[in-house]
Amino acid sequence: MWLMVLAVRIILVAMMIGAAETFCLPALTRTNANGVLGLRGGFDDRLENVQRVRQMRDDVLKKLVEDNLVGKAGRSDKVQASVGEAVGEESIDVEPITRLGFLGTGTIAKAVVEGLCSFSLAPKRIYLSPRNANTSSLLAAKYPEMVEVSGSNQQVVDSCDVLCVCVTPQVYKQVLGELKFREDLKIVSFISTARIDDILPLVAPCTRVVRAIPMPPIAQGQGPLPMYPRDEKLEKLFDEISTVINLDREEDFFSFMSVSSLMAPFYYMQHTISEWMTSTGVPQEKANKFVGELLFALAHDSKYETDFKALTDRSQTPGGINEQSLRQLREKEFFSSLQDQLQVIQDRVANKSEKKQQ
Repeated sequence: MWLMVLAVRIILVAMMIGAAETFCLPALTRTNANGVLGLRGGFDDRLENVQRVRQMRDDVLKKLVEDNLVGKAGRSDKVQASVGEAVGEESIDVEPITRLGFLGTGTIAKAVVEGLCSFSLAPKRIYLSPRNANTSSLLAAKYPEMVEVSGSNQQVVDSCDVLCVCVTPQVYKQVLGELKFREDLKIVSFISTARIDDILPLVAPCTRVVRAIPMPPIAQGQGPLPMYPRDEKLEKLFDEISTVINLDREEDFFSFMSVSSLMAPFYYMQHTISEWMTSTGVPQEKANKFVGELLFALAHDSKYETDFKALTDRSQTPGGINEQSLRQLREKEFFSSLQDQLQVIQDRVANKSEKKQQ
């Protein structure tokens, strides 16, 4: 029976996607002078509808993957919940977060706020600290119905139910030490090297601190967000603009932070490949477009097929060019040097955290 329901859902989703992309996307690409579909601010509100239609499609596809109807993948709570709703199962309602505050408005805070305001059922009100006034004022001007710049850090704390701490490791003790906190307040720390036990004494009598590592793509409603410990309200909030990964141990943050250091190398790899293509005579615009689209498509495959070894095997044939490139890069220890670099970064962030404990 559920297969019949699922089949009907797939057909309806396909029809909705076709209609959305036919009537909405052309208008969006005309509206955006850069040709990039991204934040809703300044664009047609139909972007939000397209985003939600595509999310419905993704949920159905993930269910198919889980049941071995399309590839193989591990189960996730997010998939079970979304597909459960699709086939009529009851879902547990989690009270939404209505007041969210940010201490610090640097790059990551800005990305999270833009994601919340553009691609999610955002909190009713977002309060920003006056720190980095240029960024705060720009966000408030861009999202006036949701974002407000507070007069002080204490005013942010007093106004919100959940406080995101986005200041640097060098100043967080001073910033938090100057403030008074409520027992019912929830703290979300984006501080890379500060452990929960480092923060708790500074925010007493508050007893609930959650660590998270947002990535810049969260501004576009994409990317992973490691979080510990699990918190249903925060998971529901952030899962609308990222893929929340609930960690079992706080120590695992070191590994996730180490891998996040590959963002710049990834972009530079794209630059290197495109640069080589242009050296052969390919126009730069076409080279950039090809490299970006190719690597995006490959990354998209890995979102649904998480057996990366299987993907590697399927992407090469004996004597083929992919087999040759993989073999020769291995011979040059390209991949082992990558793992060595990840270990170097992990040692760095772990040592910083350990020094705080001493």
